[in-house]
Amino acid sequence: SAHSALFWLITLSMIYAIKGAKVAKISTLKPGYFYPLLALISLSLGISVELIQHFIGRSPSWGDVGLDALGILSAVLLHWGVCYLVNWQRCLALIIASCVLLSGFWQPLKWLYYGQMKNRSFPVLLDLETTQATKFLQRFYGIKINIKPAPILWQENTTQTLQVIFPANKKYPGFRMKETGSQWQSFDRLSFDIFSTAEKIQKITLSVRDNY
Repeated sequence: SAHSALFWLITLSMIYAIKGAKVAKISTLKPGYFYPLLALISLSLGISVELIQHFIGRSPSWGDVGLDALGILSAVLLHWGVCYLVNWQRCLALIIASCVLLSGFWQPLKWLYYGQMKNRSFPVLLDLETTQATKFLQRFYGIKINIKPAPILWQENTTQTLQVIFPANKKYPGFRMKETGSQWQSFDRLSFDIFSTAEKIQKITLSVRDNY
């Protein structure tokens, strides 16, 4: 992903800058000390970026820190292999460095696959017969979401359903559906069914944000 590639580049740049400029005593450290120190500095930068996001309206993600770490590890292995290893050991280090960096792109490729499957099911926005249906649902305020067969009392429904469990004492629990597609021109309605065993009337709010 962009995180892995960016921190791969940042770490390599730091290594070559420190080695080239001979910064203080850092550049003369043995590889066993130099590389862990550089990796720690780069990782600290990645963690700091995520913590800052909390103050600018975005949510920090430990998953992004993990992707940063993959890029850092790949850069360290690459430089170590090129500069300190020879023959088959160098080849092995370069292969491992490449595999580590490429593993950082697994998550984007997986989401690309999920997106393609979702586009194929359009105009069905939430195909509950597929395993990736809930991947595009963002939960708020502790609600729980499960895909289950329709309840026995819902006799006319024989399909899979989305079970949504709302927590008590939460003012606005709910979920948001992401990546719903943009080809809505030929449709004039949105339909869905709700089944509830609650004795009292339940109020729900549906918000449609159309940016196209």
